Amino acid sequence: MPSSRTSYTGDGTTAGPYTAPTYIDQSHVTATVDGVSASFTWTNSTQITFDSAPANSSAIVIQRTTPDDVVSFSNGAALNQEEQNTLRLAAQYQAEEVEDQVTDNDTDITSLQSQITSNDTDIASLQTQVTSNDTDITSLQSQITSNDTDITALQTTTGHATSGNT
Repeated sequence: MPSSRTSYTGDGTTAGPYTAPTYIDQSHVTATVDGVSASFTWTNSTQITFDSAPANSSAIVIQRTTPDDVVSFSNGAALNQEEQNTLRLAAQYQAEEVEDQVTDNDTDITSLQSQITSNDTDIASLQTQVTSNDTDITSLQSQITSNDTDITALQTTTGHATSGNT
């Protein structure tokens, strides 16, 4: 289950509030509606409201992306407890974000495998049709050869009959 994002389906009337994933800073959270960036405001520390209600059946995704530079380092400076906790949380969030991307890629790969299987089935069906058409063509060629033989025989018979009648 994704933990770096929350997903909803728009109903055409509800602008919010929608629950956002946990974050270190609000600037790490973005939202899209049908894959297009959407404007929103924070209702409180855990929820957002869109500037306008997403359309009915639209795909709403509220995504967290944690940057690498959540804590600044200085040579010789000690990291205090708050900075250490922030670094730990950033590492956890980044790991969750990577896990969600891997899950997405696995889903994409499964979808591609299904498409390939479907295409393989389509190709096999086409190969069967081609084989059937090849058989039909071979049959027609045999009929033509047989008809040519019949025509030659008729011409020969007619030629003999004409010669014999004169």
